[in-house]
Amino acid sequence: MQHSLKIIAFTVVSVFFSIGTKAVNKLDFPIGIYCAGEPTEKNFKYVKSLGFDYIHRYSLAAKDKKEVQTYMDMAHKCNLKVMLDISTPVRLMKYKRITEAEALTRMGKMVERWKSHPALGFWYFYDEPDSNMSPEVLIKFHKMIKQKTPDTPDSIALNWQEGWDRWTNCADIIMPDYYPVNKELFPKSMLNLQVEFFSKVEHRYPYTIPIVQCFGYPKAPNATEMRYIMYSTLMHNPRGLFFWAYWYARKEPLTKGADFHPDYLEQTVKPVLSGFKRCIELIKPVDKVLFPPKLTNELYSNNQLLVALWKKNDRFIVIMINNWPVERGISIPLKPYIDDADLRPLFNTRNIPGLKIQKGILKLRLTPWETLIWEAKKKITKEKVMKGRIIKN
Repeated sequence: MQHSLKIIAFTVVSVFFSIGTKAVNKLDFPIGIYCAGEPTEKNFKYVKSLGFDYIHRYSLAAKDKKEVQTYMDMAHKCNLKVMLDISTPVRLMKYKRITEAEALTRMGKMVERWKSHPALGFWYFYDEPDSNMSPEVLIKFHKMIKQKTPDTPDSIALNWQEGWDRWTNCADIIMPDYYPVNKELFPKSMLNLQVEFFSKVEHRYPYTIPIVQCFGYPKAPNATEMRYIMYSTLMHNPRGLFFWAYWYARKEPLTKGADFHPDYLEQTVKPVLSGFKRCIELIKPVDKVLFPPKLTNELYSNNQLLVALWKKNDRFIVIMINNWPVERGISIPLKPYIDDADLRPLFNTRNIPGLKIQKGILKLRLTPWETLIWEAKKKITKEKVMKGRIIKN
């Protein structure tokens, strides 16, 4: 689907460019899930029905060739793409079971074997590097992958640790992960820490696909938290979104512990994800975003309000998120982009009767961690109407 969006502003960031930039730009905002379960038609069709387009299985490429073939073929049959995990040789090297040269050879064979399979989406070649895995070593694997498959992106997951930014130039796609909902009762989980980490990574490197929580840790996100977790990622220009993890969100009893039942994905995650995907289609390209004036673009945890605008013809799509666990009133300036407009709620946004933008100001009360999405259409003033016809600007 093509969308004609006018670019009116964007944030300039300091970046390290990878040789796979063009390959990343070919991705169409993948939405995927880790640990996607057994490669049966019933299971993969169910995963697809939940709204996921990409799937993952740890260490998949290191398994028996027939097992990998079955997984890839079933994914293709069910119209799913695979983030193919080829990380095993690097982990074996890390634990000194094989040499670096042998690890490069083994991973190279995996890439050669599966690079032409129609289910391949992109490569996943390391999971959460730590102080025992130097960036210089990972870059060697990245360069090898790019030599063999320059048009297929590769990726690594990255968790929040001291010195995390050392690894942001080691892959085409950086996948920061953070899981903010733990054992606290709503609304006490500090969801804003997710925004803090993801935005820091995006300021360091622009091609990110965040990994967000959909499992019990030991408490699973409720619908309000799930809306925050998904829509807040749009504030830092992601290239897609992955969820951790299908297996732990459905297994009973859960090894991670949880307070939800096996239908959690169906009843809580799926409705929010459905709206989120429709929102993505509406605002593509996601990174062409305008932040209102008088609001900082540094989306760190002390910012108590997250706001973004996308312009499409004479309409704005407005996303506003309460970045704090308390109910409060806000008054936000939206000039010069919107002076007066009616607001139509989108994607299960709470309906607030009579809510308008007046004289460039939006006033309302927000509930804890609330996410609101509207279509704002500018009003036509009397000066712009002549003889019953609208005079275009």
